[in-house]
Amino acid sequence: MSTIKSSAEHLTLNADGASKDIKFQANGVEKASIDSSGNLTVSGNLTSVGIDDNADATAMTITSDEKIGIGTTIPQKLLDITDSSSGESIPLVISNRDTTSGTGQKVTLGFGLARDGGALKPEAGTIEVGREAAWNTDATVDSYMAFSTYLNNSATEKLRITSSGNVGIGTDSPDSSLEIYKSSTAELMIGSDNGGTAQISLYESNSTTKEATIKYDGLANNLVIGTSGEANAIVIPRDTGYVTMPAQPAFAVHKSSDQTLNVGSATIQDWGTEIFDVGSNFASNTFTAPVSGKYFFQAQARVDDINTSSSYYIISINTSNRNSLEIIDPNFTGTLTYLSRSVSGVFDMDAGDTAQVNVQQYSGSASHVEDSISYTNFSGYLLG
Repeated sequence: MSTIKSSAEHLTLNADGASKDIKFQANGVEKASIDSSGNLTVSGNLTSVGIDDNADATAMTITSDEKIGIGTTIPQKLLDITDSSSGESIPLVISNRDTTSGTGQKVTLGFGLARDGGALKPEAGTIEVGREAAWNTDATVDSYMAFSTYLNNSATEKLRITSSGNVGIGTDSPDSSLEIYKSSTAELMIGSDNGGTAQISLYESNSTTKEATIKYDGLANNLVIGTSGEANAIVIPRDTGYVTMPAQPAFAVHKSSDQTLNVGSATIQDWGTEIFDVGSNFASNTFTAPVSGKYFFQAQARVDDINTSSSYYIISINTSNRNSLEIIDPNFTGTLTYLSRSVSGVFDMDAGDTAQVNVQQYSGSASHVEDSISYTNFSGYLLG
């Protein structure tokens, strides 16, 4: 060393010659050196000491394997920023401190990739945060976050989160919680393993109760629309595409014994045998509409022992909201021994309305409505 100078402000160590180093040793072993070009080489960790409440604290550490730790002396990655504060922690802030009014202020975090044998593209992917309006009042301090990638060597925004929490994919102005836009075909895919279920669940408020679901049942190979009351409200098999409604209100009943008619008054038919009753809405000879809608009903009755001339009968479907359909057969002579007639139609019903079948004989000696599913039956279902 040829020159050592000191002053009130600094100490100067001047190496003698361009190739000479300033070396720092401990117990005869070199720990650090500065060459004539100003390069600093450290064999151990390089530590920067900061001041915290008048006590020494390590602010930054550079390890011998070129890892940098801020807030930690044992960094695990090339850059390791650690904050041990309780609660919310924001250890890294990238800022744009321009205070000019407007919306041009933004800050971008870039991720770089190099071309094959070529230069680095420092913004192969970016995360950008910017103003949505001039920040001149608290009510206008609104920011967005945008994600961009390269396609055909051109950077374009692919996703944006607005200040209102709307997410736009392919659009920078989403009008709903999630909006997907593409000039050709926009597609949302939700998948599962073989035999699994891919599902969209809908619920309200802060409840986790699923009010409705749209799912693909991989085990049954069905597309299913369900509600909280009925998991399989609408089922569409993948192979056929036919729409079925396993929970659709529907019923079919028939008589299991003959029923004598009361001449001059309507007789509500007694249905002794239930063929099926989806939803359990048929009871006591009466169907009760579980929901409002259009219902189709069909009734057939066979009247036997008609031995009186000038008699006639009315077979009708009657609902509690005074809708009715009926068929009238007048003036049958004594040569006719039985009468089979049917009536059907669409009824507009509110939830709780009821439907029954009546057979009325206006004159003549007593007849009866014959049993058997082939002769006398009543059925119906919800159209929608």
